[in-house]
Amino acid sequence: MFPSSWFSLKEWEDIGLKINSTSSNEAVKLYDSALTQFTFWADDPSQGGLIDTLDRLEKADTDFVLGKTLSLGLKLLDHTKCYFLDSDILNETDSLEKLMQRRENEISFRERKHVEAVGKLSRLDLLGAANVWEQILQQYPNDIHALKFCFYSYLFHGEKQKQFDLIQKSYPYFFDQQKITNHYSMIMNGMLSFVNEELQFFRVAERYGRQGLERNPFDGWATHALAHVMEMEGRFEEGINFMNMTERNWTKSNHLACHNYWHLSLFNLSTDNFDAALDLFDEKILPTARQTKKSFNLCDAASLLYRTYLLKYDDPDRLHLQSRFEDVFAIVKPYLNHHVIGFCDLHYLMACIGSKHSVEAKNLFETIGGSDLSIVQEESARITQNLMESMILFDAKRYEEVIKILLSIKDSIVSIGGSDAQRDIFNQLLIVSAMQSKQASNNQDFIDRLNEERKIFKKNDRFIQQKQFQQKLLMNTQQ
Repeated sequence: MFPSSWFSLKEWEDIGLKINSTSSNEAVKLYDSALTQFTFWADDPSQGGLIDTLDRLEKADTDFVLGKTLSLGLKLLDHTKCYFLDSDILNETDSLEKLMQRRENEISFRERKHVEAVGKLSRLDLLGAANVWEQILQQYPNDIHALKFCFYSYLFHGEKQKQFDLIQKSYPYFFDQQKITNHYSMIMNGMLSFVNEELQFFRVAERYGRQGLERNPFDGWATHALAHVMEMEGRFEEGINFMNMTERNWTKSNHLACHNYWHLSLFNLSTDNFDAALDLFDEKILPTARQTKKSFNLCDAASLLYRTYLLKYDDPDRLHLQSRFEDVFAIVKPYLNHHVIGFCDLHYLMACIGSKHSVEAKNLFETIGGSDLSIVQEESARITQNLMESMILFDAKRYEEVIKILLSIKDSIVSIGGSDAQRDIFNQLLIVSAMQSKQASNNQDFIDRLNEERKIFKKNDRFIQQKQFQQKLLMNTQQ
């Protein structure tokens, strides 16, 4: 899975990515190792894992600018830290910018731009940071460091077309026969698969995803991209079989394993295997969220429970959802007032509502609008507030108001970031609100229209049929 050796200074130069900010071969090899573990979503046991590698990278050359941008950037990508909230991040950002100024005549354009980009990222200017990484990629299209960070900036801003263009443009440069075809090319098929899937080019996405796994069966991101294809095409049983049969491979990508278990859980929910989905929550997703406290894993945990709650809305106690929500709330509680990114705030609110912490839910909602730290772009902040309000109103059984809000922003929800599969939870919220409304009998045409829209958006989708079945099942048991 991992290369047998790491790039030296000369080898970095051989692939067109000369490094000026250190003369230490040890430092650039550790930079390569850390960057590889990040891009592979996997800890390399021979290197002691990503955290240990970053520690050794810092010690190898304390003035290595590019290494410092990687280390700081990885802390910021978790979305639990930012310039405004963490004095260590503030100090690290300022120290890096001063180091660049001191060494400005020694380092390259590429390295200076990496410092500029991570500075913008620390101040929550995701699109500004992405613009700087794009500038790097115009001259150095195979700079995987810039490519991956730029991709995630677009992903968390809902820029689906930009993330597609980004990967599509850089892809050929990782297979240039005039240069070393290196280990970073191993992830590109999975990356191209995902961006095609998000634009609903499912056949192209599946082809590239399977090519990625042919080259590297342990590629967790390629597996993840194929799971997205199967989710959006309603191939739920196939998805369960695929994920179960390849589990020993994709769990090697340990930093992505929790999210891939989330995908497996969705397949189980879609086939009415509620107990199987919640077993995965109990045994895989929640323990990972507790251990890592990473925002990505916390969102998976909250999202899975809230989806289950929507499906079993009329009978949630049977599945003991509130106690599980309480477990998630205990982990997210320290981050409730951070407001680093709207996507995370929305999922933290799910944990508040599901665990019946109404005071914290109200405070989370109210502090978004008045916070100077709030979500980067005004449009994203507005949509986040609307979505939060709709969840709070749903909890208060004010379904008609939920419908009104969600319909007014339906085409703008993409701005909160994440994937189509992740944002689909708000489509489900709209459907359940329509079915629970006092006007439900008059809403049947509306519900039918939503059903038809879903079948365009998600082939073979059966959420509405599932929901209707669950309601009938409950009515029969109560008679």
